[in-house]
Amino acid sequence: MKKILVITTFNNHFHFFRRLQNVLKQFQYEMHFLTNKYSIIREAGEDDLIIEPFEKDVATSNEIEVENSFEVAANFIDKKLAVNIANVVWKKLETCYAKFDYDYIFMWGGVRLIENTASEFASRNNIKTLFFELGNFPNKIFVDPKGTNARSFLAVDSTVLLSLPYDLSSFNNWKNNYIQESLKQHSVPQSKSAVNVEYSKNVFDLIGFSIKNFLKTEPILTKEKLIGKYLRDFIKLNFDEIDILKTNYVFFPMQVNKDAQLILNSKVGNLEALETANQLANEKGLKLLVKPHPGEVEFGFIKKVNKLKEKLGFAFVNNNTIELIQNAKEVITINSTVGLQAKILNKKITCLGKSFYQNFDEQMLAAYIQSYLIDADFWNDKPISMETVEQIFERAKLN
Repeated sequence: MKKILVITTFNNHFHFFRRLQNVLKQFQYEMHFLTNKYSIIREAGEDDLIIEPFEKDVATSNEIEVENSFEVAANFIDKKLAVNIANVVWKKLETCYAKFDYDYIFMWGGVRLIENTASEFASRNNIKTLFFELGNFPNKIFVDPKGTNARSFLAVDSTVLLSLPYDLSSFNNWKNNYIQESLKQHSVPQSKSAVNVEYSKNVFDLIGFSIKNFLKTEPILTKEKLIGKYLRDFIKLNFDEIDILKTNYVFFPMQVNKDAQLILNSKVGNLEALETANQLANEKGLKLLVKPHPGEVEFGFIKKVNKLKEKLGFAFVNNNTIELIQNAKEVITINSTVGLQAKILNKKITCLGKSFYQNFDEQMLAAYIQSYLIDADFWNDKPISMETVEQIFERAKLN
């Protein structure tokens, strides 16, 4: 029986991997979990799930690079503490691997310190690794053997798409349907998730960190997320009334200010990008329309954006994103999914940060949607199909 170790630090990621585990049992795979969250251990309950916590401990140095982890780059913890945490995680991984001899390590995202350490451990021990992420489009997930977004195998060698099957006719049908369905929606599930605070789970995690000696790598709740969504009622982004059908404009979609995509994969943040986008729009004699991210909760940042708007004179809009892309002369993004949507709508785009999709042509887009992304709905509790599981393990062969 083959064994899989799952590194999981968020409850919704854990839910997905539990669904996957239920199917993998039929393939004779045994899945174990490692986490630093007491709320996840409580959810697991008393069943056949093997789940263990990362606990504070003393560990020897393994010369692990920590600068590329989200917590360090976001200044949640300093490098010295990060090195200590990474060494504790490494020691736990050594113990588990010696006992179970894992064939695979699965993780979501791969950018946080625990995941980053597990990735390095897998590399040094020749353990096949798969990284999971939301798939940009409904009912799709992204699975890659090297990482996610700009760290993925796909970002390193996008020509892999040229060897994958695609059908332009069915892709165009999918595209037309996607556009029509997207025009009916005003928000995406992850936007709601970004502002949601699950206080009961936070309480259990606090107990885990303070009483049960679980390993804490970042704040349970930042003050922005804790009170930001309430302060936004007082520090608002006032939207402008713009007739986009009668306006020649450049569209810039903002990203969450503490998004790992910005912190790890871009040399410019939202404020610098706004200034660049505004300058490019002015040079072309176009208006800059900016759509703030609906999941933004950092009230101090919102104040700065408002001041920059007063200084530069761009407009805030809250129209449907696809509608804004459709009518724009050009789209400027850092590395948002909106840039990929603009590619699908055949719009000229400028990426100010690292993105895996910026060199995609129509064939690569079709292959990405039809063959690279994997069919699975992250947001529900329906069983994951056998076909999806087979696609996931096929992806491991790329490495």
